[in-house]
Amino acid sequence: MFADISGFTPLTEQLAALGAEGVEKLSAELNKYFDSLVSIISKHGGDIIKFAGDAVLVIWPATSAQGLPGMIILASICAKELLTSLNEYTVPTPAGKAILRLHIGLGAGPAGGVTVGGVNDQVEFFISGQVLEQVSSCEKQALPGEVYVSASAWSQVEPGILAGKIQGKEELNYRLDSVKVTVDLPPLVQLPLYTDMIEPLKKYLQPAVLRYIADPSGKKWMAELRSPSVVFVMLTQPLSPFVEALLPQLQDVIADMQTIIYRYEGTVRQFLIDDKGSVMIAGFGLPPRSHEDDAARAVLTALEISSSLLKQGVSCSIGVTTGTVFCGNVGSEQRREYAMVGDIVNLSARLMVASKGGVLVDSPTYNSAKGSPELDFEKQDPIRVKGKTNPIDVFIPYKRKTAKAAVANSNAILVGRKEEISTLEERLKRLQTKMEIEDAGHPLILILEGEAGVGKTRLVNHMKMLYSQLEHFNKQHIYTGSGENIQRGDYYIWRTICAGALDATGKYIKKELLLKIFPDGDRSMLPLLKAVLPLNISEKDLHSLSPQRRSQMTTSLIIKLLRALLPKGSLVQLENAHWMDSASWALAGALSQESNLAILVVVSMRPIEGDVPIQYSQMSNSTHATHLRVKNLSEDECSELITTTLEVTGKLSKDVTKNIMERTEGNPFLTVAIVSAMRDSGAIQFNKNKELVFVEGAASIPMELSGLLTSKVDKLHPGQQIILKIGSVIGQVFDMEIVSRILALLQTDSTLIDMSTKPEILRKDMREIEASGLIVRDSPEPDLTYQFANTLVKDVIYSLMLYSLRRDIHKAIVDYYNEKYSGNPTYYPLLAYHSKQAEMKEEAYGHYKKCGSTALSQNSHKEAVSFLTDAKELINDLNMESDFERIEINRKLGQAHYHQGQLKKADETLTHALELMGMTIPDGIKLKNAVKKRSLVTAPLMFHPRKEKEIHNERNHRQREAILCLLSLARIAYYRNDKNRCTYASIMATVLSSQTEFVAMSSDANAFEAVTFGYQGDHNSAESSLGKAIRAAKDSEVIMRFHMTAGMYYSGRGKWNLVKENFKKAREMAVTIGDLKSSEDATLFLDFGYFVTGDMSDSVKRIKKVVESSAHRTDNQNYLLSKIFLARTFYTLGIIKDCMHAIMDVGYAWSKEQSDAGDTDVSATMNYRPLMALLLLKHDKFPEANQHAEKAFQLASSIDPTTYFSLYGYSWLVEYYLTLMRNPVLYEKHANIIVRTKIQTRFKKCLGFLKHFSMMFQIAEPRYRLLKGIGLFLDKKQSQAESQWKRALQLAQDGSMRFEEAVILFHRGTHLASDDDLAAANKILPTISSQALDPIPPERRFAGKKQRKQLSALKMSDGKGGKHRSSNDLLADQDLDRRVGRSRTTRSAKDRQSASPHITRQNSRESTASADDAIPIPKSEQVPRKTKPGLVVSEQSG
Repeated sequence: MFADISGFTPLTEQLAALGAEGVEKLSAELNKYFDSLVSIISKHGGDIIKFAGDAVLVIWPATSAQGLPGMIILASICAKELLTSLNEYTVPTPAGKAILRLHIGLGAGPAGGVTVGGVNDQVEFFISGQVLEQVSSCEKQALPGEVYVSASAWSQVEPGILAGKIQGKEELNYRLDSVKVTVDLPPLVQLPLYTDMIEPLKKYLQPAVLRYIADPSGKKWMAELRSPSVVFVMLTQPLSPFVEALLPQLQDVIADMQTIIYRYEGTVRQFLIDDKGSVMIAGFGLPPRSHEDDAARAVLTALEISSSLLKQGVSCSIGVTTGTVFCGNVGSEQRREYAMVGDIVNLSARLMVASKGGVLVDSPTYNSAKGSPELDFEKQDPIRVKGKTNPIDVFIPYKRKTAKAAVANSNAILVGRKEEISTLEERLKRLQTKMEIEDAGHPLILILEGEAGVGKTRLVNHMKMLYSQLEHFNKQHIYTGSGENIQRGDYYIWRTICAGALDATGKYIKKELLLKIFPDGDRSMLPLLKAVLPLNISEKDLHSLSPQRRSQMTTSLIIKLLRALLPKGSLVQLENAHWMDSASWALAGALSQESNLAILVVVSMRPIEGDVPIQYSQMSNSTHATHLRVKNLSEDECSELITTTLEVTGKLSKDVTKNIMERTEGNPFLTVAIVSAMRDSGAIQFNKNKELVFVEGAASIPMELSGLLTSKVDKLHPGQQIILKIGSVIGQVFDMEIVSRILALLQTDSTLIDMSTKPEILRKDMREIEASGLIVRDSPEPDLTYQFANTLVKDVIYSLMLYSLRRDIHKAIVDYYNEKYSGNPTYYPLLAYHSKQAEMKEEAYGHYKKCGSTALSQNSHKEAVSFLTDAKELINDLNMESDFERIEINRKLGQAHYHQGQLKKADETLTHALELMGMTIPDGIKLKNAVKKRSLVTAPLMFHPRKEKEIHNERNHRQREAILCLLSLARIAYYRNDKNRCTYASIMATVLSSQTEFVAMSSDANAFEAVTFGYQGDHNSAESSLGKAIRAAKDSEVIMRFHMTAGMYYSGRGKWNLVKENFKKAREMAVTIGDLKSSEDATLFLDFGYFVTGDMSDSVKRIKKVVESSAHRTDNQNYLLSKIFLARTFYTLGIIKDCMHAIMDVGYAWSKEQSDAGDTDVSATMNYRPLMALLLLKHDKFPEANQHAEKAFQLASSIDPTTYFSLYGYSWLVEYYLTLMRNPVLYEKHANIIVRTKIQTRFKKCLGFLKHFSMMFQIAEPRYRLLKGIGLFLDKKQSQAESQWKRALQLAQDGSMRFEEAVILFHRGTHLASDDDLAAANKILPTISSQALDPIPPERRFAGKKQRKQLSALKMSDGKGGKHRSSNDLLADQDLDRRVGRSRTTRSAKDRQSASPHITRQNSRESTASADDAIPIPKSEQVPRKTKPGLVVSEQSG
């Protein structure tokens, strides 16, 4: 009987859409099907001889009393039951479902069992004979759901027993409709297995099976997902074993194919004679013989088989494919085979048929094998094959007569790297110097950044070796922590460093030891050190700490701990820093700013994908840091690495180096690993000229790293492989305790696992695995900890396992952590990750929600987004009766996005949360009309119809969530300058809060409503709302928020006394309650008030504190805003270089994706782009400047301003076009970009934007009238201009806006050549000349003698009696055209040592102005920055 499954091919293609998981699902469904099929066949006495892909070949030997007719009847009954049970088998797929059906052919007659082969003691068994021709004919004639019986078999059964109808024209077979008799089923006989049978039977088993056959649970670990190359060989003329003269040829053919396959270290999967003819199936990349070049081996095997058989007079057709397949048992407990299952197996058979006497390979095989020195390929027209919707690209391979050359890569040997080593030595010398001076200054920072395998770890190890050899250094003072790509909680990378400094790895630390380190004032906070140390101290006294305060204190304590424990000259390594959590980055940033700390911090990392941590930018650009970008090797260095790896001194063929460089691009890790493999395989040898060349006919050149690493794994025994697989699930770092425990939890009846859990055997296994180079020891005994040699190693091993096995191990890890660390929040991130991977969705959701909520409260917003996003995905899979959880998760996720500065995502997420409650915010004209008419949509909150009893309990919670969402949406719209949406959300929040018991929210809603009334000019309503808000504010936190919002409202009105009063109170209260974000907000807005009123004495100092604080908290929103405020202050004070650094930090912090998606703070953007345009214009970069100005213009055209602190952005945009109008030379050579008429038009429109802004915020009117007057003056309307300036000056003076007063006097003085005005302006602000609208120094443009004297007085000493030029001359300090594209490190020593016109690095010089009301110039300190192409800035600040 030949039973063939219909529908298997489309099922395979549908599940292929799921990738590797689809392959596993396919095998699982096939095994479920086969389990039922085998059971039915066995019950009816059938003996399965072969699993032929999606079919089975079964025999009923006619040796019993019933004889052959009885076996035909039994087989017919079996066939009908198979159809009844399995003909409509449904399998769910991504496309819906697939149906598997059966069609069966029956025949009867003589058959012969043949054993052939014997090469490497491996034989193949199959049956052949005329009966197979009967079966093949019937199976082809049968449709799905039918059984056909050959005429020969039908005739041997007594008439009337089998009912059916003869069918066909050329071949007459019977369609079996029913069997008219019943028979007793034969008893199941368990075949005995005697000891002396084992060795002979092993010849029939594949090597992958033999490794696990002694272990009862071996099949669980034997099944894997691999990417082998599959070879199908079909002999064009089947060889009959019943023709005695052909038996020797049959043996020769099989032995010849075995010899070729085994020479290339492939595996013979199966030889069978079926409906396709005589077919040999082989696999390359199956255990225990996998290689990095299996695709090339498979193609070479196919070509040699074709050539060899042709010499014997036997033609063949061959197909070769490569891809992911399931490798493991197929069948059931009763009868099974080791097989490869997957789409590429079917495709290989299709290509075999399509090749028609030749060899065809698919694209993946071609891509993997094209680098072989022995192969060439010819692309063919795409072909269509059964089971594939789209045509398939195919190639014909050829064996080259002359070999070409190959590949390679790794980091075991350090060659070249002269510049890098020089940098390492320089850092160590600097460290030695720091140890010898009393004030060591900041810690030294060395950042090694490069792709995986580029050699960062090798360079660090070399540095450690140099460190241990230098005088006064002790190798015991090297402390290492490593990041992981699995969330392990805050400060993870610092745990081993802190424990190592205390010599307390793996054991609890006594409290008394810490009491010696910390003064009395810090002792109550010691439990916070549990974040990095194993402490058994109660935290009951710390519950009152706010999350922000807790985070701040934890970082402070850890720094104090490190300062106390790290000896002078310590080397602290942060490995895999690209995986550091936000808290670890914050600690690294804070430590790098510590003073008098003589240590070296080495940060090794890959380039960061996505959002770049603020601390990375700060550390990278600090004056005490060196940023070393490690690149791949040059061709000469690669050649040296190859010869060093091979331990030879001879020359290397240029072709060898060239081909290796083509494949590896000079990556050291890949080069060493693959060259070593080629050496071991004999692929590289010396020729007669003593040159290293590839050997003709030797093993193909290794190409794929995954294949290389898999081959290393395959060389280990199964128990060691199991340990590695468990380790890969645990993470990059794993210890023996958890491995032993997981082994015990997974299976207790496994011989392999029982052996591995014995300590002495386990340690021996670990030593052998370590010797393989796959892992390295991370910590010594007794607390053995290991880590994978590379993340690629871990990933490859992890990818080998079936998804079902991964889930089992993840679940065991969850059980382990729950058992050992129950209730410990430090392990919640790990529990969340492993629970999710184990598909324990409810538990994973709970942990992700806890982690996300905690991260949000601690201002770890990046982590909060990650955790809450996972929680949101999981909650959609959970069948929760109420939507309340979804609402809460979306609200928290929206707030996390908001604090990350991802305003668009925040808006979308919060809006979705509102929609879940049945609330919507209209858009477009509907929104405008709703706000205008106050016709708000105040529909009741929506509740689940089946939850009426719960509505009462949920109502308050839902209203609370709704108000929180609306207030957040109002703030987002405020910063995005979406006035109508901001107003609508604010009023809705007010309406809802008035209906609830949440008094605090009522205060927040009314206070923010006052802001919206303010920018609408309805100040009576605004004051009324503020009154309601303060009356509802009861506790200190609500009162603090009230003062914050009141200060924002009064800032727009220019009530500076009230502004300062409210923001001061808000800041004081925020500090008291530990709300760092609110403290920063109050500081920034308070600074704006001081700035406008002319008090700039501490502006830089104030804002820099916010920069540092927001960076520590990873609050992108405040970080960007504070940087813009800082740039504004530097620009005003004439410190142009530092202004550039600050403003470029803003551009660097915004990713292109965020900017293009509109996912930025519009108010910040409105300040950033005009200022950037002005600065670029001053540096004669008109095309770049104009791009920023155009984007700012488009933005201003599309928004209705809501934020009062956008004042200077609107003003700078007008000033940009004024500058162009005054200086045509700046743009005349760019006539293709802009013309004068367009500039004038843009000026007028931008002035209109500023006028509209001033109608909302009266603080802008003086600036509007000033700039309008300049425009009139340029238009030769001097009297009108003077009128505008007079009114502007009066408004500024009435509003106590001293800065505006100075600017107005300066511009009036310059245009009217009034020395009195210029003197008055200079008295208020000595750096007022920086506000000139010309890119050339004003002393060379304007005529006033007195003015020139005053500007001359601003020239300051460099400390040695020398003179500097004015602030505007800074613009000429660099020849920007000459330096475009060059890094800061290319500057000359003279450039690096130059001081600012206003300050030096160590000591600021005070302003020469002596007037009491003059604004002193603050110290200019180094600020983190990121240089952009086309705008190079100096290393020192201005």
